[in-house]
Parts: sequence; structure tokens; C-alpha cells
Amino acid sequence: GPGVCWAKQQEFAVNATIAQVVTAATGWSSAQFQVQLRPPLTIQSNNLYDVMGPGPRLIAKEYLNKDELPAAPTREFLSLQLLAPYNIAPQPRFFDLAEGPIVLYEFMNGEMWPEQSPTPAMLTGLAESWLTMRRLGSDGLWASRGLETLPQIVVNTGKRLQTYLEWAEGQIGVTTAFAAESRHLLQRAATAHEKLTARPILHYFCRSDPRFANLIHRPDGRVGMVDWEDAGLHDPAYAIAGFFGHANQEHLLTATDRAVFMAAYRAGLAADEDPELPARVALYERLLSVAWLALLLGAGCNRPDQRDWQVHHMPVNAKLHRFRARALSDTYAEFEQKLMTLEPIPFFPT
Repeated sequence: GPGVCWAKQQEFAVNATIAQVVTAATGWSSAQFQVQLRPPLTIQSNNLYDVMGPGPRLIAKEYLNKDELPAAPTREFLSLQLLAPYNIAPQPRFFDLAEGPIVLYEFMNGEMWPEQSPTPAMLTGLAESWLTMRRLGSDGLWASRGLETLPQIVVNTGKRLQTYLEWAEGQIGVTTAFAAESRHLLQRAATAHEKLTARPILHYFCRSDPRFANLIHRPDGRVGMVDWEDAGLHDPAYAIAGFFGHANQEHLLTATDRAVFMAAYRAGLAADEDPELPARVALYERLLSVAWLALLLGAGCNRPDQRDWQVHHMPVNAKLHRFRARALSDTYAEFEQKLMTLEPIPFFPT
């Protein structure tokens, strides 16, 4: 039908654009290479294409969200250029916004980090890569997307909690007992934010997307990283807190894993360098835990049915229980205790 034809025409047009970028970057004729779209995930705001030709395998990353242009592809390419000498990110090949919001880079060989507790060697390798970025300094560099959006976290968190509470009032089988606790949690987040903004913080080059899916275990054992569109200057403590507490992997990182990473990272600092780092990590974790709780609660209100909803292979109420325990805790040991002793709240019907 017409819809199928339209889809095919769109796919052809997109591939033609990718082909033009590849030719501009490499000088290859269209007969010398093939372009293959990778099946996109629903959460992606970009398309990834494998480009196979007479030279190294390439990846073309096409940005689809107009609200992210031109910042996202520009940050990605500048980050790849900045990191090119250090071999911890893909090697950049081409970006020209006039040719389209497409970044071309060399494929990075290796395996995505698995969904399990990382080995000490993997955690140490990641810490060393982050130290390499820290040593780049800050002169002439740009703000990360995370730094730009940080002031909005408390505001957005409050709005999402209120949205959930209003939704819960009209639901059968959903408790409204969370209302008082939500105000307490929002205050904890606001206090953490105030303490962080009151401190003089040095910003360094950081990643803002800490998911395991963007970490590559390379054949030589080193850690590589992909997806740099949010990278830029930020507080490294924020990046560490994001790595420890992201919904995709917080349940995979044990107290030992966290200690291994922190020991490796701090071992790379001078004796008197950044003594407040652990305290800032704890404050960011408190802030981000409340934010994750609110984000998931707000998202759940928009779902037609929450009963089979899983967040990274975990029933949503179980994941929310973990973030609630995190948000109420000041240390990881306290979180582990609250995880066992807190009375669960049925946030959504089961």
C-alpha cells in the first residue's frame, strides 16, 4: 500500500544522504561501499548505520531529534576529536552540518559490557579512562548536556511527583500514603542540590551517559566508550554517581564494585586533589535517586497498563522500591539496610 511505498522511499532517501556523507568523507564511489541500518531501539533518538567499504568499517550516526540539533552531533564529533589521541573512543572521520546531522566514525571492535557485575579489571580500566579525560583540563571545552540541565532536576522532580500523586488519588489499589514521604524526598533532593551548588566545584571533561551499553570491553582488555553526544565539562562526581545509580545497572553494582572503582579513580589523583569527591558523589546520588524515582513514577502515569511493566528486567514496583530506599539513604550501607526493612509501597497495580 501507499504506506509501505512511502517507508521504502524514506529509507532510500536516508541511505542516499548517508552515502553522500560517506563519499564526502572517504572519496569512495557509491559502488565501493554498502550502508546497512541497524535495527533501532525504541529509546534511540538516532539511527546507526554500518558502512562497509574498502577501508576500515565505519559507523554513520544520524541524529533524528530536531531539538538536539546542532548541539548533539557537534558535541559528539568534538568529543571524538578531543579523545582521538587516547584510543578510548571511536576515531572520528567526518562531520559537516551542511551535509546533514550525521557523524561518521570508525567502528570500535569489542563487546558491550554484559548485564552483570563487572570484573575488578573492567572497573579499574574504566576509572583509568575517566582519569584520562579529567587530565584534559577545561580550557576551550564546552559544557556537557548534564551540566546544562542540572538546575532543572529538582523542578522537574517536583512536577513528576505531583503528577503521580494526582494520578494515584483516582486509582483503585494504589496507596496515597506516599504523599507525605514524597514531600520529604523532594526536600532531601533540594537540600542536596543546595549543598552542591554552594561548593566551589572544578569541572572536567566527562561523559553524561554512564550506561553499560555504551562501554566496550575491547580485545586487548582496555575499556572503550561510545555515544558522546552529551559529553563535556561537568563535575566528575556527577558522572560517578550516574554510573553507580543509573536505572539500567544500579542493581548490578555491589558495594565491592563501587569500592574498587572509587579506589582506582582516587589512586590516580594527587594526595591533596579533590578531597571532597566522595561527599559530592553521595550528594549527587541522593539527588539522582529521587529524580529516578520521580521519573519512573511520572512515566508510569502515562502508561495504559502498568501491571506487566518491567524496568530493565525488574517489575516496576521492585525497581521503585530500590530507588525509594536509595533516596532515603545517605550511604550505600544504609541503602542496603533500608532495602530489607522498608515496607514496600504498591506504587502501581500488579
